[in-house]
Amino acid sequence: MKKNILALLCAAALTFSLTACGSSGGQPSGGTSQPGTGGAGSSAAASTPATPGQSTSFPTKNITLTIPYAAGGDSDNMFRCLESAMSQFLNGNVIVGEIVSGGNAIPGTQQALDAASDGYNIVIAYPGNICIQPNMGNATYQYSDFQAIANITASPVLFAVQENAPYDDFNGWIEWVKAHPGEFTFCTGSLGGTPHLAMMKMLYALGIQDDVVYVPYSGNAEAYAAVAGGQIGGYAAVASGVVGKEFVRPILNLGSVACPTYPDLDTLAAGGVDMSQATDVFCGFACSSSVDKEIVNALSDAFAQAMALPEVQENFKNLNYTTNYLNAEDFQKYLDENYEAYAQVIQNLDLAQ
Repeated sequence: MKKNILALLCAAALTFSLTACGSSGGQPSGGTSQPGTGGAGSSAAASTPATPGQSTSFPTKNITLTIPYAAGGDSDNMFRCLESAMSQFLNGNVIVGEIVSGGNAIPGTQQALDAASDGYNIVIAYPGNICIQPNMGNATYQYSDFQAIANITASPVLFAVQENAPYDDFNGWIEWVKAHPGEFTFCTGSLGGTPHLAMMKMLYALGIQDDVVYVPYSGNAEAYAAVAGGQIGGYAAVASGVVGKEFVRPILNLGSVACPTYPDLDTLAAGGVDMSQATDVFCGFACSSSVDKEIVNALSDAFAQAMALPEVQENFKNLNYTTNYLNAEDFQKYLDENYEAYAQVIQNLDLAQ
């Protein structure tokens, strides 16, 4: 199959040139466990593109990408850093993005699922909309309704404490918590969000889930302010919610990918926790499980080639995103691992509806 693409344009009202990709940015939200083949943090340049299908008729019209998160957010920014590069790989057809935010990303994800299952309707895949909400019982769809196309980035969740906390590292914190059961408080920006679930997986793995007190907040800014102001002992957030923040000190990388700003930060392994309990924030693409595999592989191959371009790698680096291309097969395995891991912690916390 020949592969050429025109530039991808999301919502006309949301103009975003590739020059914006050189500005600083945050990380996506959601993720868990270590990737399968391909490895977290591996670059697209080192990946082997999926074998394209034999059909020469796809695509013959615009491919619609639904972004079920806010305009100008991480998923929107990451996609726009790919759009002109994708113009080289899919027969010159435009991928038009739609922004359908709100409702824990459920409405936008459902909209993509309701569209024709012909490969022309794809959706941003985060842990929240694909793995967490179906496990919580909030979604109007099932996890099995979707199949993976490709993953493009991964980012860890970080755990930070008060700057003057009486411990220097992760093991020191564990010892302090065990010696002061019930005294340590931590918070996140939302109940049942990825940072919350990441922390609880870690606490259950250490057997100290009853020795700390969780306090939910209504956003990352509020969670950070509570810790910086001394009201709460620590907080967990995606890397962008911790990097560069004053009055707090990161002591743990809850993920399996390194944080470029804190490359030597302790991981779960430092505390004797199996790295299968690590939580990485992924961002990729998915479609209906009814879409033909040949079409899925063709899309996956196009994303692989676009992600391998040096200018795309540079754009993602400038936005502080860690590229992690996984093809359709590997991303599906990764999603399956995430879904099962979230199912366990959500069951432990009795959060399902």
